[in-house]
Amino acid sequence: MLMLRRSNAPMGYIRPPHMDRPSRITDPYAIALSQLERFVKGRWWMARATVLLVLLSLFLHYPSRHHLNDHLSGITEETNWTNLIQQRDAPFTPVAHAPGSHWEKTAFRLTVPLVARALDLGPLGIYRLQVLLGILLIALVLGLAQQITRHRVHALLFTAGLVFTFAGSAAFFDTWGHRDPYAFFLLVLALAVRSPWVVGPAVLLAAFTDERALVASLGVLLFHTLRPDPPQGQPRQRVGPVLLAVAGAWLIYAALRAWLSARFGLRTPMDEVGLVTLLQQLDAVVWGLWSGLEAAWVLLVAFLAVLLLERRWGTLLAFALALLLVMAVAAGVRDVTRSMAYGFVLLFPALVWLVDRLPKERLTALLFMACLVSLLHPMTYTFGGSKLYPVDPIPIKVLRLFAPPS
Repeated sequence: MLMLRRSNAPMGYIRPPHMDRPSRITDPYAIALSQLERFVKGRWWMARATVLLVLLSLFLHYPSRHHLNDHLSGITEETNWTNLIQQRDAPFTPVAHAPGSHWEKTAFRLTVPLVARALDLGPLGIYRLQVLLGILLIALVLGLAQQITRHRVHALLFTAGLVFTFAGSAAFFDTWGHRDPYAFFLLVLALAVRSPWVVGPAVLLAAFTDERALVASLGVLLFHTLRPDPPQGQPRQRVGPVLLAVAGAWLIYAALRAWLSARFGLRTPMDEVGLVTLLQQLDAVVWGLWSGLEAAWVLLVAFLAVLLLERRWGTLLAFALALLLVMAVAAGVRDVTRSMAYGFVLLFPALVWLVDRLPKERLTALLFMACLVSLLHPMTYTFGGSKLYPVDPIPIKVLRLFAPPS
């Protein structure tokens, strides 16, 4: 006997059975999730996902052909690389730079020059190592997200959302010798490994790569405080030694920096940093803060909202202070986007909390939306006042080959 549903159709109208089922054509979200579920099946899904995300990153944020051909090969001079190579050859010798310049702030950013010195690397070698670390960063984030969520689609969406932002792709498109990709990798390493013998040195080396990593390491501390226990059957590790390792890295950094300053005369002037710089670029600050994380901001806002609703005042205060400190540092310097990108570390404690509080379907939708918006959003970042710089995808770069010279 045919069962009819109540409807507003005219009397005598029989609704065809196929109309009771949603059409795949009208449900692209379900199609996308179905394809993602198929993609993450199998034993080697992490390897496939890593390769796919690297290729997508290169397609969306391909490095400058001019820099690849000329600056990295040494045909033309690029000041950032020149400064870095000078540090490689004489890491503890003070160099006089133009007052207020970016290079004046690099005196204590010694990790990359010392690595280059130990491995005898020039600009091209430093960039190649940077690309390798970028691939490892994606693999580490994917594995860590899988450990947190215990859901392959969630892990893939979270990692993809990060790859579509500055921090996740800088290792491939940053050909300017800014060193951030090294710091990003070290911070991810400090997140992914729970051993204090790895976390402490990783935070310390990240801080000597760029001082902004020291501020971002507050997220490492918060993450390991909230990090869930490993699956049943795996050994549990105490949180205390890891937290002491992070705090110890801060103290060692401060002591080494003071010693380097007293022994070799290294110093970092504070020109072009602070409230004056903020007021000079007010029109670019909001864009810079947004472009540092793009749609990943959705996860941070959701985390703050959940903490507020649950009245977790201690965690809310700690997370809000860490976020505000990262934002304050970013807003008070010229390269707002690069600085705000260090806030990616705060996405990991947010993910830990949201996994336990949100229904699986809502978390899927949240991660999917953040990933999709960051995918579609063109990467345009602020560096040097109120200027905006695009990182073009391959099709745009190909079209520019046919553009008449300006």
